[in-house]
Amino acid sequence: MNNSDYYKVLWVEDDQRLTRTLPRKAEKHWLDLRPFPCWDDAQEALIRDFDSWDAIILDAKCKHHRDSRDNAAEFLREALMEIRAICREKGRQLNWYILTGEGGSETESINEHIPDERMKWDGDWTERTGKKFYSKVDKEVESLFMRVKYFASQSERTQIKTLLYRDVFDAIQYCKISDEASDMMTDLLFNLHRNIEGKEANNIMWEARKIMEHIFRSMIDEWGMLPVDFISTDKKEKVNLSSAARMLGGDSTDNDKKTKSYLYPQPIINSILKYQIIGIVTQTGEYLHTDKKSGPSSTTELLASVNNSPYLVYGMTMNLCNIILWFKNYIMFHPNPKENLKNWIVENKENNAH
Repeated sequence: MNNSDYYKVLWVEDDQRLTRTLPRKAEKHWLDLRPFPCWDDAQEALIRDFDSWDAIILDAKCKHHRDSRDNAAEFLREALMEIRAICREKGRQLNWYILTGEGGSETESINEHIPDERMKWDGDWTERTGKKFYSKVDKEVESLFMRVKYFASQSERTQIKTLLYRDVFDAIQYCKISDEASDMMTDLLFNLHRNIEGKEANNIMWEARKIMEHIFRSMIDEWGMLPVDFISTDKKEKVNLSSAARMLGGDSTDNDKKTKSYLYPQPIINSILKYQIIGIVTQTGEYLHTDKKSGPSSTTELLASVNNSPYLVYGMTMNLCNIILWFKNYIMFHPNPKENLKNWIVENKENNAH
């Protein structure tokens, strides 16, 4: 099973015995259960990487802050209020569930602290059991895991990754492109499927550029397809996108104003892919640096002339899918980084030595 097959679940639980055992049980249901001992730690992870999470599970009697005491009423009130606010800000509902060791005579007490908004996705569980939570007994844990998986599989972002564009996300993993690129690719495809209009869609055009940087970085770090020199030596460690795009297309990088230039004597990409890669790099660069270029050939001028339509960034998104699939197919036939290093040459500008 690939990592992309798992649904990532944020789990607030401070019982170390359970955090050692339940994740293994969750894997049988294709759930990647990530435990956090208090809400402070979980909230930080939720905000930092919101789009990567598929669900939330809370222990009813857990800690709100790292130094808090266990208090179900306080914890649930504060945590659920903050989950609600984060989801509203991010524009996506993330289903949450309560898993607790309480039960029996305490059922009613726990129920009264759990708001009814969860009935939208978990109401039939309450109708069947009379409870708004799941007990930490095997049968109810299994029921919870099955339900989390089912509802997570129905989300649009999940369908994009695991159904509609499964081949693209499998290729991202196969090529060892970063998880950040996977999340950004989901953003771009989600925008396209929701048919986001105008400036809102164009506002994430920079993510197409960042994905290209991650692709090039994988080519450098993992597969020997581009020179390490294309990564700057400053603290930001950015990839020289223009040089990478030119080199893959069979063009020399001799206008880099460095003592060395690089060249594929035989281009390794199709001319159509070449223009798609160069297009993404140059068009996003012009969009992000409007002070450096203006006029009828700039990206901002184009967008202004078409009422800021989203079709340019939609096109980039589809082109990225092709580029990623090509990348996977290339390294399937050229998996040895040391051999890949031999496919391109280094030209010394002073003496043309290899």
